[in-house]
Amino acid sequence: MNNFISTSKWCISLTLAVILGLATAVNAATVVDPDTATTAILSQIDKSKYPPAGQDNYDALSGLSKKLRSYLLSPQNQVALMQSRLEKAQGAGLYVAESPDRKLRVYSWDKWTGGTMHFFDVTAQYKTLSGKVMPYDFGPVDDTDNGAYYDKIVPVRTKSGRTVYLVFGTSIGSTICYTLSVASYEITRDGKLIKAPFFKTKKQFLNEISCGVERQDTSLDCDIELTNANKTLRIPVVDENMHFKSSYLIYKFDGEKFVYVGVKAE
Repeated sequence: MNNFISTSKWCISLTLAVILGLATAVNAATVVDPDTATTAILSQIDKSKYPPAGQDNYDALSGLSKKLRSYLLSPQNQVALMQSRLEKAQGAGLYVAESPDRKLRVYSWDKWTGGTMHFFDVTAQYKTLSGKVMPYDFGPVDDTDNGAYYDKIVPVRTKSGRTVYLVFGTSIGSTICYTLSVASYEITRDGKLIKAPFFKTKKQFLNEISCGVERQDTSLDCDIELTNANKTLRIPVVDENMHFKSSYLIYKFDGEKFVYVGVKAE
């Protein structure tokens, strides 16, 4: 009798183990990796961006961008997103700017809700000092702000031990009008991503510098750039017509911040 009870218990345990194993396998099979999930939404955006004559796809495109934004900001997706190279998604229109230390990523994409003016949406994620991966919401882009795409992040280490991330972006106002920008962010000890005033002008500290330029083509005749082993920041000087004047505002890194020192001709 005892042998029968023991055998029955063993059979029940084995059956439960098999059922749980199958359930785990089914759940694993139904999980969609981030590259596939984001690419699917971006493909829908691409198919919807040029509607038939007389039709307006604004609502549909806005809804798809909100869907992508929601996915990228979902807490449950953060670790998998940070680990994914998102190669297919980048080929489908997602800009992925990642810091070399892999602690900060910025995602941006064209919503295709404008004409010659492009409207971009943007989200980010970062890794706290404890290693937790967190989403960061820049806030939704609406019709009053066409946003920008971000394609480069450069970390700068200060003498006091801080790491400040310089995020470089480009906004497209029309076929020839662009706005170039660089913004500074820092991951705090209490696990927050914050704007970090890092550029000292003659009168104030800024956490972002931008300039509007007119380009007759898509070639980069001028740009905001770091030189001299990331110790010199150059900002293009433009006239009232947004034409590049072949000179730059120069900011020098003093170990704790970038300080404006003057204008230098090309």
